[in-house]
Amino acid sequence: MGECDVILVVDDEKAVRGAIAAMLSRAGYGVVEASGATEALRILESRSDVMVLLTDCTMPGMRGEELATAVVQRWPEIKIIAMSGQPRSAELPDGATYIAKPFRLSTLDPLMRAFSAAPSGAVQPDAVPLPGSAPADAPERLAL
Repeated sequence: MGECDVILVVDDEKAVRGAIAAMLSRAGYGVVEASGATEALRILESRSDVMVLLTDCTMPGMRGEELATAVVQRWPEIKIIAMSGQPRSAELPDGATYIAKPFRLSTLDPLMRAFSAAPSGAVQPDAVPLPGSAPADAPERLAL
């Protein structure tokens, strides 16, 4: 991702959101945080540098899948990654990627690199290999 590209991390659990944001920031990514869909939409309306939406699926109010659909409709250039600690239960918009929590930075890095190298909408989730899980004590693992 380029220097001005930003990842919008959306999760209603402050500790989880903060841990994800810190992991991405340490890896050199620009990060903005939102505690829910309404705040995320406000951020997207006011910023043009958000390139990736990384959203939790299970949130009160508008769920992550609904947020992803709204973002794809209004900002089709933004790439979508939905995440959850629960089994996937809803459909995501075409081109969106799903990852299970907990995850490691090495799970996100290939996605971010593919997103920044491909034209908008060109990366399909199945085209990006996701590494397997690492031991729980791996330093880059996000323990949620």
